[in-house]
Amino acid sequence: MTSSCLNCKMFTARKTLATFCRRLSAQRSPLAAIHSFTATNEAVLGYEAGSPERKELEEKIKFYDSQVHDVPIVIGDEEIRNNDVRYQVRPFDHQNKLAKYYYADKGVLEKAIKVSQEAHSAWERVPLEEKSDIFLRAADLTEIHIHAYDK
Repeated sequence: MTSSCLNCKMFTARKTLATFCRRLSAQRSPLAAIHSFTATNEAVLGYEAGSPERKELEEKIKFYDSQVHDVPIVIGDEEIRNNDVRYQVRPFDHQNKLAKYYYADKGVLEKAIKVSQEAHSAWERVPLEEKSDIFLRAADLTEIHIHAYDK
């Protein structure tokens, strides 16, 4: 890597950090108000032959192998299905369909852009402490959702 390329990357990193710091300082909630928490990892499962987690995994694989899954376009809270259907095949078996999805045309893409810009504007107005709470809640929901698939 040349020194000019490295200097360019360092400048970009500094600029990004400065922008982030300005945005943080512009928030109504001070950084110190963010709730502290301790991150803990879940137990690492071995998936050895005959283990309960291995049996559950094999059952899930059989379930997903047994059907073609419908994957709609999701924009905001709306699920969109249209007549332009495409299929995702298994990478190791191109004759076997894994999922059915829908191709987004120009109108769908424009709607997605509009909805995402509206969501971005709303998100920018959320105080930093509330954003922190949202991310922690999302992490909890993700953990609950993952364990729901274990059953």
